[in-house]
Amino acid sequence: MLREQRVIEDTIKYFSELHYKSNLFQIVVITTQREVFEKEQNKARLSNLVIDLSLDLPLEEFKERYLGIFDSKQLEDIWENFSGHDYNKVYRKIEKLYDKNKTTYEIALLTAEETNRRLGETKVKVINYPEVKGSVAHQLNYFIQSLRKEENNNTYIGIYNADSRPNKKILSAVDQQIKHLKTTQGKNPNILQQSSLLLLNFDNFKESFSGYFLKAAALFQSKWILIHEISRLREQSTQQFEKDKKFFNTILKTKVSHCIGHGLFLKLEYALATPFPTNTVIEDIPYGFIACCKRERINPIPLLEDSESPETVKSLFNQKKMWFTGYLDYFRIRKEIINKGVYFSKLEVNILAFKAVFTGVIWFLQSVIFITPLLLLAVNFNIPILFLYIMSIVLYIGVPYFVILSNIERLNISLNPLLNLNLLKAIILSFMGVIVNYTHSFGPINASADYLKIVLKGGEFKRIKTER
Repeated sequence: MLREQRVIEDTIKYFSELHYKSNLFQIVVITTQREVFEKEQNKARLSNLVIDLSLDLPLEEFKERYLGIFDSKQLEDIWENFSGHDYNKVYRKIEKLYDKNKTTYEIALLTAEETNRRLGETKVKVINYPEVKGSVAHQLNYFIQSLRKEENNNTYIGIYNADSRPNKKILSAVDQQIKHLKTTQGKNPNILQQSSLLLLNFDNFKESFSGYFLKAAALFQSKWILIHEISRLREQSTQQFEKDKKFFNTILKTKVSHCIGHGLFLKLEYALATPFPTNTVIEDIPYGFIACCKRERINPIPLLEDSESPETVKSLFNQKKMWFTGYLDYFRIRKEIINKGVYFSKLEVNILAFKAVFTGVIWFLQSVIFITPLLLLAVNFNIPILFLYIMSIVLYIGVPYFVILSNIERLNISLNPLLNLNLLKAIILSFMGVIVNYTHSFGPINASADYLKIVLKGGEFKRIKTER
């Protein structure tokens, strides 16, 4: 966790109520000293925040600029109470509020103590990564290495984000899946992956242009997960690993999938031997690529998780930008895998890298591909082509959205309540889905531009946290 003060108490409470034998699991919150360091740095931005308040900056723009200094709810309260007020009268109040904010680590310690006392056992532990630099990968590796003395063939680590809300039966489902895979594959699996729908905060978005845009983006990503992500996990985990694949079989049958940073379960023995890469911007996509190159199955868990979608347009684009950096890292990771000899077949590594990068190229070009027919229509208007274009949009965006919304209960997630939508709102969402598609490549283009600057001028690509 990093800057998760808003959700940490609810998160710990939620995970403490999982339906599983209490003596068989423990909750570990991994915070980082980087948060304390960045809190001191961010204090310099308070002056600009108060200036924008005094200028009566619109709420949505205010949140876009300062999410991360305060959380979303605090920013809304600050704007409500102080927007349009004189700078000198407000600054000290804002500064006191900022100084009063506890860090995630401090809140985690208090919540863990309270939870353990309530349960009458040490169920929750808090570990603080002591360095002021480093990413999620550093935090995870630090914790995993701390378990070296406790190595046990039957121990698994489940990794979740602060906003994750897996079904409370998840550990029983993982237990059953491990037993099933041991029967079918002949051994306990090293990797299991739970997929998620990003609809947990769907009803929190306001009924405004940006609100509907963010709702449509959450549905768009959930649609992609259901159609593509889960399919790839199934294909990769069930592919036949012949000892001597012929050349064309290797090209056709070698499947690439990726790990996701939440809902990931690792056998402790495997996690100790395979640390998360710390030289990439994000850790989960490269981690999955390494597994594929080792012919390690990434087994899907047949139970979905609830997760939140970004709460501002800026955070949404930053999230997509960070996700795409995984694709930019594929060839570098491929080179390291080959140099270290951590693979089954060199040919397979190259094919996997090509397939993965090709997927990234499609994402990079998706907005262009999607908007090109509209540009052609602008040049040469044609009613039949316009009709076909509209029907394509309805089939590609509208129908999947309606299918997801009408089958929420069957997807067995804990979303509550069920998306308060009428037909008009559903149509607006589908229309906004078109705009989401038009802008879907912004993140990849931005990430590629930053990488190009680094190549030409030097520097370091910094990971941007999706703020809440």
